[in-house]
Amino acid sequence: MGFAPGLYDMMIDDRDLVRAMNAEGMNTVLCAGCGVSNEPRALAEAGFQVVALDIAPRAIEIIQGLEFPSEVFERFCDDDMRKADGLVDYVVGDFFDHDVCSGPFDVIIERRTAQLFSENNYRTVMKALADRVGPEGILLSHCHDGGWRPPAEPQHFTKSWFEENGWDYWDGRSGEKPAGRVAWLYITTG
Repeated sequence: MGFAPGLYDMMIDDRDLVRAMNAEGMNTVLCAGCGVSNEPRALAEAGFQVVALDIAPRAIEIIQGLEFPSEVFERFCDDDMRKADGLVDYVVGDFFDHDVCSGPFDVIIERRTAQLFSENNYRTVMKALADRVGPEGILLSHCHDGGWRPPAEPQHFTKSWFEENGWDYWDGRSGEKPAGRVAWLYITTG
């Protein structure tokens, strides 16, 4: 089957994001390029209205067919973060098509997706996603720097795009959310 959700999701922890979304009164989430991730299900169980978007019909088929026991939720969130009113909608489509999942969304999550594109095309990815973020929303960009070795700093592939486009940064832990749309940069190494 290739990448199973356990491997695909092993570097994801949504506790800070869920706390921040609840504090900001945010409710809608787009998981762009979700693949076989269980993250959309976890966020739905945390009470959010989630759209899981992927271009691969087989990935959506696989993830919809898998069980989602309590211990999987607890990899993403604390047990007391469960709420009964969440929902996940799986959509097969291309995020380059602005008519697909057009938003606006309170939060858009792209995990290791933009970095798969060439230098020119990743900018188009980020613009397509940014166009769907609500006026006070969060665009969470997760990059993986697999070649990182100390003492160098880990590199976040999309950070320069946010800087070039004047986005403020916020991680949910560092004080109040700045007004307007913000970038939440998440980086993993290994």
